[in-house]
Amino acid sequence: MFERFTDRARKIMALANQEAQRFNSEYIDTEHILLGLIKEGSGVGAAVLKNLNVDMAKLRSDVEKLMIPGQDIVYMGKLPHTPLAKNVIENAIAGARSLGHNYVGSEHILLGLMYETKGSVAAQVLKDQKLTYEQVRTEIVNLLSGGIRDDDEEKFVTFSFERFTDRARKVMALANQEAQRFNHGYIGTEHILLGLVKEGSGVGATVLRNFNLDIKKIRLEVEKYVQSGPKMVTHPLPHTPLAKKAIEYAFEEAKALKHNYIGTEHLMLGLMHENEGSIALVILKNLGIKLDEVRSEILKLMGGGVRDDEEEKFVRLPLERFTDRARKVMALANQEAQRFNHEYIGTEHILLGLIKEGGGVGATVLRNFNLDIRKIHLEVEKYVQSGPKMVTTDRLPESPRAKKAIEYAFEEAKALNHNYVGTEHLMLGLLHENEGSIALVILKNLGIKLDEVRSEILKLLTKGCDPNEVRPTTLYSNRASKVIESARREAKRDKKKFIDSRHILLGIISEGDVGTLVLRNLKVDLDVLHLEVRRLIIEGPDKYPVQEDVAEKIVKLAIEEIRSLERGQIETEHLLLALLREPRCDAAELLMKHNVTYQQVRNEIIKMAGE
Repeated sequence: MFERFTDRARKIMALANQEAQRFNSEYIDTEHILLGLIKEGSGVGAAVLKNLNVDMAKLRSDVEKLMIPGQDIVYMGKLPHTPLAKNVIENAIAGARSLGHNYVGSEHILLGLMYETKGSVAAQVLKDQKLTYEQVRTEIVNLLSGGIRDDDEEKFVTFSFERFTDRARKVMALANQEAQRFNHGYIGTEHILLGLVKEGSGVGATVLRNFNLDIKKIRLEVEKYVQSGPKMVTHPLPHTPLAKKAIEYAFEEAKALKHNYIGTEHLMLGLMHENEGSIALVILKNLGIKLDEVRSEILKLMGGGVRDDEEEKFVRLPLERFTDRARKVMALANQEAQRFNHEYIGTEHILLGLIKEGGGVGATVLRNFNLDIRKIHLEVEKYVQSGPKMVTTDRLPESPRAKKAIEYAFEEAKALNHNYVGTEHLMLGLLHENEGSIALVILKNLGIKLDEVRSEILKLLTKGCDPNEVRPTTLYSNRASKVIESARREAKRDKKKFIDSRHILLGIISEGDVGTLVLRNLKVDLDVLHLEVRRLIIEGPDKYPVQEDVAEKIVKLAIEEIRSLERGQIETEHLLLALLREPRCDAAELLMKHNVTYQQVRNEIIKMAGE
């Protein structure tokens, strides 16, 4: 939970733990966190309170007046957090994100405490000091812009440029030179802008030229805003937080454009994003340049074939999330490409690999459309010719179109809430519109349509067409599988023909996973519930006599839950939700008797997932 916390922020949480123990509390609440922040005393959070004329001694006194010490001494080492304290931490992380920070400092913890939270002692005490959230946030921004920070070692950062094109790297090297020319000990957004223009031949520079901007004009604008430093600087320089933010925006722009590299065009777009205090942004705005216009110009240029990364035409994609069968398809595609003496894997080779593999969902779908390997081979040979030289490379790179088809396969997997890529997703990926894709042309010629294939795949998956296709993770987690197995044993011991809801609930309680933790958090006495379920099984009567295997229905409802919650596997908590969605069952009635509702359980699961 605290990976991104600065040393001072972690110290505050450790002091909060001490304060809770001092008051004999078995948990850390918002008041303990506020006391920790006061006691730490030297971070931005404390500085903000002092700047807003808060008397720290009086603040401590006001908090302690509202606290009731526990009766017994607490010896536990690390205490748990109350839901309100967890909210403070979540709000602190959200506050950091809203300020564009990649760490959580004492200032963000203060913002977390300032959120209006019913029942929070800290929020009430801070409100009594006439403090508002906006007031505190403004003061934090003022202090940070003046250079005060919890994490001075992170004030300036350096980047690794593995995904940068040669031209983009050259821009950053020129930005370093420009910073040195001004005797600055850092690289700012203004230096990156100068580097872009000075590089001169990339997409970024071309865009600026198309807007009639040159190095002299931009240099004059920069000199209006910055002064040269007093001492000569000669070493490679770190990036300011604003420059870092611009580079992060460049990564986001590349991702949005589905590029696997960072070019000068992305750096240009990164500089154009709203970035409070960015000199480059001010200069570009003064010169009448707008983000949307720059993006349109870049897309126009790239559509005309201008690109920074010609050397990256063919790529090798990582296949970690591929099932064994999907990997086999790619290995067979590699073989097919070599058989044609091709130096790349194209969409046509993936299609041949899908059919040649023969046992996956993708191959089954094609067979259901009466297609076989010979028919597709003949079609492929109409469109491609064998290369002149034998190719013996171990693994060939994917062509841009094959890469695109695989990206579509990932999108299809995501749309189906699958956390793996199987042969069925590769099949769907090949059927997406992908200009110049030979596989798509062949499949269309053979009368195959994307919607029909998707329907067939969903039909096959619903039937469980391919139980032997080993996926990286199965539908059930280990614990959920144990719950179902335990329920089967209970039903057998109970001499029941079918598993009913009580057996599944008993399995959830016995397994002791997240499902039981949710029930505990909802103040359910699990020992009492266990006895009641057991008594109901032994003594009856069955209010809802079971005429069919309830397990199948519960699993279907659990699958709906994992899709809704965007999870890859059924866990014990999803089985619990499914039980509550089936009101005509004894388990649901029993849970409702303990004041457990579907919405409460769902809210608790979402809250726990965010921790």
